[in-house]
Amino acid sequence: MATILIVDDLSFNRRVLVTLLRDRGHRLLEAVDGYQGLAAAQAEHPDLVITDVLMPVMDGYEFVRRLRLDPMTSQIPVVFYTAPYGEPEARARALFGGVSDVLTKPAESAEVLRIVGHALAGRSETGRTSHGPPLTMTFGREHLRLLTHKRSERDGDLRTANARLRAVINIGLELASERDADRLLQRVCVAARDLFGATYVTLGILDRNGRTVQRVVTSGTNGAEWIKSGDAVVGILRTVIAERRAVRCHNPGGDPARLQLPVLHPHIQAFLAAPIASPADVYGWICLVGNEGRTFTEDDEHLVMALAGQVGRIYYLELEIFEHRRRHPEAEGRRTQTEAHDKQERTAPRVRKLRRGSDQ
Repeated sequence: MATILIVDDLSFNRRVLVTLLRDRGHRLLEAVDGYQGLAAAQAEHPDLVITDVLMPVMDGYEFVRRLRLDPMTSQIPVVFYTAPYGEPEARARALFGGVSDVLTKPAESAEVLRIVGHALAGRSETGRTSHGPPLTMTFGREHLRLLTHKRSERDGDLRTANARLRAVINIGLELASERDADRLLQRVCVAARDLFGATYVTLGILDRNGRTVQRVVTSGTNGAEWIKSGDAVVGILRTVIAERRAVRCHNPGGDPARLQLPVLHPHIQAFLAAPIASPADVYGWICLVGNEGRTFTEDDEHLVMALAGQVGRIYYLELEIFEHRRRHPEAEGRRTQTEAHDKQERTAPRVRKLRRGSDQ
């Protein structure tokens, strides 16, 4: 079977792919960033590389560029592995950067196996050859346009910050089109965990009085057994909500009791919590936890506040729509009738055409 290199800074993301592909008989290698990935590719010459796009130290685009410039690794097929908010950009870059295909997190097992199979066979989902694709000048220009020249470590930090800012904007645009509140909150958790490299994320929504928990969603931990609907919000989460501000700190040892959280709360070391709020109200919290040596920075705090603010405004609009429909059911009835009439008007010509055809 094949040797496959997985490059991703989150161990959970690597573990999902490693477990799935190892069970199919493949030999798996792992790297946590582009530099480690390059070293592994040059030493092991894998048959396929699956790489995250937004990573610290060296992002996926720079990693692919360097792979293609080295004659020893230029022929290795590559698949991008990215969150939904980064998929459009990743697909656009894939066309010019010699990348076979794009997997979107969280990918279904069947999709992973299909795309991996195609890449190993030398073809992509789009029908393009995946072995030894050229690194075009367009890819280089696009990379330089979107990323700062790496003259110093500070430049590298700026490059990463710009990429993450674009990601937050893309997440907001993606969430604005989601009409199901539960799916919206779950997508926020998944996106935040991926973007900020968190071990797990919890997101809680309060009841209308703002005193107790209405529902909690998570990503990276098994549900929210530590808090139930109707429970009071306590500890640092209560501080975040009551004071409408972010809280960022380190909790040596990870004991939740030190943060006045419930005893069943998962292990929590570094954390960053922010209020989900609109200008008028606070609706809940989002909390990112890092238990793998991760620390959160002031830049992280600003970005999480921006993301939480986007979610708060979307949630506010959804509540306004709900309240309007509840108070004015007759208007909702007229809207439904109008939509049904419009649908009938759109389909009527087609129905008449079908009837004429059957009469003939």
